[in-house]
Amino acid sequence: MMDDPALSRLSRDSMARVRRAWTRTGMFLPILIGVIGIGTTGVAWWRAREAAQAQQSSLMSSLAKSHRGRVYEIVRRDLWDFRALADMWRILGVPEQGKWAFEIELFLATHPSVVSVGWVDSMGTLNRFASRDTTLVSLSTEQLTLAATHLRRPTPEAARTDTTSQELTYLLAVRTPADSLGVAVATLSPRALFTQLGASASPLVSFRVRTASGSEVFHSATAAPGVPPWLRRSMEFTTILGSDWTIEYEPTREFMASVASQWPSFLLLTGFLLSLASFAIGFQMLRLHDYSRALRESNEELGVQLASLSTRDQALRQLNDDLELRVEQRTGELREAVIELEAFTHSISHDLRSPIGAIQNLAAVIEEDYRERLDPEGHRLLLRIRTAGDSATRLLDRLTQFAWIGGRQVSRVRLDMTQIARESFAVVSSGPVVSGPVRFELAELPPAMGDPELLESIFENLFSNAIKFTRDQPTPTVVVRAERGETENTYVVSDNGIGFDPDAADSLFEPFRKLHSTKEYQGSGLGLAIVAKSVRRLSGRIWAESNGAGGAKFYFVLPGAPEHS
Repeated sequence: MMDDPALSRLSRDSMARVRRAWTRTGMFLPILIGVIGIGTTGVAWWRAREAAQAQQSSLMSSLAKSHRGRVYEIVRRDLWDFRALADMWRILGVPEQGKWAFEIELFLATHPSVVSVGWVDSMGTLNRFASRDTTLVSLSTEQLTLAATHLRRPTPEAARTDTTSQELTYLLAVRTPADSLGVAVATLSPRALFTQLGASASPLVSFRVRTASGSEVFHSATAAPGVPPWLRRSMEFTTILGSDWTIEYEPTREFMASVASQWPSFLLLTGFLLSLASFAIGFQMLRLHDYSRALRESNEELGVQLASLSTRDQALRQLNDDLELRVEQRTGELREAVIELEAFTHSISHDLRSPIGAIQNLAAVIEEDYRERLDPEGHRLLLRIRTAGDSATRLLDRLTQFAWIGGRQVSRVRLDMTQIARESFAVVSSGPVVSGPVRFELAELPPAMGDPELLESIFENLFSNAIKFTRDQPTPTVVVRAERGETENTYVVSDNGIGFDPDAADSLFEPFRKLHSTKEYQGSGLGLAIVAKSVRRLSGRIWAESNGAGGAKFYFVLPGAPEHS
């Protein structure tokens, strides 16, 4: 870091200026303004906090009253719905066991606070029973006794009893159309009721329910820690059945976060900062002159440094321009070299085709005109000449195709991959590479965006490669499938051939790369290189897998296309 003499001198002088400034009589007014400002800020903060607490208290009371009303509404709804169910039995009669079980199962599903429903006939016998709890198979003895007592009343009315500290029993006498008197019994669970309420209650409040005896029935979400007493609420609640409950409400963390007001703190901080600012303004006015002089000296030195930096910047800009020009020249040279290489490859394949064709024609003439004059060794050499000529022709075809892929204009259209794969296999399977029947399994392939000629080249070379290396299998098999992605699709061509060494998978797509003996499996070594180059021209990726013991899988990824264009 560069040492600035002017700034160093300014740092030393500043402390001396501060010490002298405190001794001046002009500092009294900034101090007085600061003290008055802090006092006013404290009063405003206190009043703002009181207003925020009043608002929070009012909101807490409103939430507690709303929740208590919801409790009363659910209890009244469940009891009235049960009365309506009993009235239906009074008019239509108690249904058969199967229909009755279905009705009660539906009733329990829509009334979570009701845990069981039973029907006690005129003899005081439990005739029907259904419970949410599968381990509960009957009413309690106390409930059956209450039902029998209820039947003996001159005018049966709804009654309630605390069968346990956690449940309520609702009994309703019903006279069926057959003039048979019975009692419909419903067991309500406060815990189930408040569990239902807790699932739909406001996340701003936590509530705890206690019975008249003081035992806890339900406790919802955890309250916020350190809740002040003025935010707690306790409300008495009496149900339609006459049961007394106490509901205690406390705010949750969500409540405290939603009602937290930053205004008191903002006012306190703002007033404090304004007071400090008033003091600082007076203090800074005393130092302004010293800073101005130091800044003038520093600006002079900075001007010299900026002039030096400007010179460096010009040199760097010139160097960057030269570098860009060289990169552009090298890029042009590389592009010309690629074009010349492709032209050379095309020219070689074209110029060599004529002499190779002449050699093959001469060999055919010799075989036809001098067949009887040649001994077995002559026929063998002539066969080698023709075989070598065929291999050279295939190599030239591959070289031409390899150069053609790099120089052609690639189109981007929606392609039916299933149709292309089927037609490509038909072309390959009818050629000389096939020595017997080949099993071909083709799944429905998703469409892709690409060039139809390049896709035909990809499939034909992969199929030709697969058929060549499966010819010694009892049932040569080639399988084509695909996996659809969001923006691209993965296509897989697999076979049950001899496979390849997994360690050589990375070099499998290099030109003239052969992993097997040429005597056993003839080929130019360009088929997979053509496939890889075609996939890359289509903005795709390709790789291969094999376990080395047999079988190979070739994966290539292409941009997907919509089902309907």
